[in-house]
Amino acid sequence: MKNIEILKNYIENNNGIILASELKKLNIHKQYLKLLCDEGYIEKKEKSVYVKKGKNVNDFFLIQQRYKTGVFSHNTALYCYQLTDRTPLK
Repeated sequence: MKNIEILKNYIENNNGIILASELKKLNIHKQYLKLLCDEGYIEKKEKSVYVKKGKNVNDFFLIQQRYKTGVFSHNTALYCYQLTDRTPLK
């Protein structure tokens, strides 16, 4: 199986998301992410976060990927645990 096929299969099985750090586990060079971006199969959402074209990703997931040690608190935490129906303010 070629590296492009392996990546596409992994992205399909991972809800349309791949992180650049996961390429090390797959033993695939980062160059293949660029090839998939140029092909239009995936798009870069954040640093090292790539998403299948047309797939919507939760903003909280993207924030969590950027700030690994960040903590959601107050209204944001209530919203994440579905304890309130009000969307947190920016």
